Amino acid sequence: MVYNPLIMQKSTLLYSYSGLINPVIKRKIIMDFRVAVKEDIQSVDKQKKSVYILQEAISNVLNYYTDINFTETKNTSAHCTSFIDNETIKLEFVSVILNNDIPSLEKKINNLNCIRFENLKEELALNLNKPISNDRGANIGLITILLKSNNKLKYEFTKIDTFTSKFTLTVLIQ
Repeated sequence: MVYNPLIMQKSTLLYSYSGLINPVIKRKIIMDFRVAVKEDIQSVDKQKKSVYILQEAISNVLNYYTDINFTETKNTSAHCTSFIDNETIKLEFVSVILNNDIPSLEKKINNLNCIRFENLKEELALNLNKPISNDRGANIGLITILLKSNNKLKYEFTKIDTFTSKFTLTVLIQ
């Protein structure tokens, strides 16, 4: 049992990974996570949502690292943990982001968090019709995570150095 301040109760660690991220490792993480989820989560709907959100978050990290051409080992790592407490699942994703990209990402998340759930599908359709770009990809990923979780996204940036920060995205599934 772990004390989880976000949920404010004792919770059980469901899954944790920390290390390099690449397409091969992504598949392994998803397979391992699927096993952990099936063992500990009764609701098939929550199992599917959790796996989907994990896949989407890791895909976003991989796409971001590819788009900005991160090649250093320390920069292509990520950390994901998930906790379960009664009926609530908490997924947390940590990766490195360039400090220059923080204002844009923060604005995207804040704007999406303000959209009513009923209107998110319209927002997704609008983004799917936009030309392919980094901006479009991040919006689609964040919108689908919002749609699957049906909860606002929580986030935090922690400065590492003058160029990079740690980005933590937290998603609750209830």
